[in-house]
Amino acid sequence: MSYRHLAVALLLGLSGCAAPSSKPTSTAATTPARSDWDGSWKGNVSRNSPVEIDVSGGKASRYSFRGTDYRVTDSSLSGETMTIRIIGGDFTTMVSTITLVRTAPGVADFTFSGFSNNRVTAKLTRT
Repeated sequence: MSYRHLAVALLLGLSGCAAPSSKPTSTAATTPARSDWDGSWKGNVSRNSPVEIDVSGGKASRYSFRGTDYRVTDSSLSGETMTIRIIGGDFTTMVSTITLVRTAPGVADFTFSGFSNNRVTAKLTRT
């Protein structure tokens, strides 16, 4: 920094004025923090088919459908979308995919794709 730049910065600081920022500002929406996903996400696929997903540290730790827990093998987070992989019940090796897409704070669209080519959707809320 030259003496001239230093003098200008000192004068601006003493006068209470802020120096203009050289960093560009962004107006784009920010990516939600991992903690924005943390909690229990609950909803119903149909009247008697409750779904629950527990998230901690931005990772799915538990998936339950109709009161039965399924093993979560992997989960990833990208912006407003969480992708979860589970292994099917009855100790099968069939892997299924769950996608949560946040549509508003504490609200997400749920899509299940897997077992026997089933595809079901629901609206989940975070509690």
